[in-house]
Amino acid sequence: MTLRVASDVPAFSHARGDIDCQKIMNAHIRYKGYEVAPVAQRLPNGLFAANLTIEKTSANHGQAYSFDALDYFFDEEHALAYAFRWGRMWIDNHQ
Repeated sequence: MTLRVASDVPAFSHARGDIDCQKIMNAHIRYKGYEVAPVAQRLPNGLFAANLTIEKTSANHGQAYSFDALDYFFDEEHALAYAFRWGRMWIDNHQ
């Protein structure tokens, strides 16, 4: 298992060294015509799995893509930030 810290997420402000994820908690974010919905799932061992759903925003409601357990983190905020960042990279590579 690899544990990572999302430290270079430009979409978030840093206060006291913590990532402020208020913008993405329980929210869908629009990015380049897609809805990006990151979720941090608390696991029985106390870690958080970074999960993600990406859906193309269009009039005909395009296909949704789900990604579970992209990686694992000690902090919920890091899991959310990582999932959002991973989703942006996926979108950039699929346009």
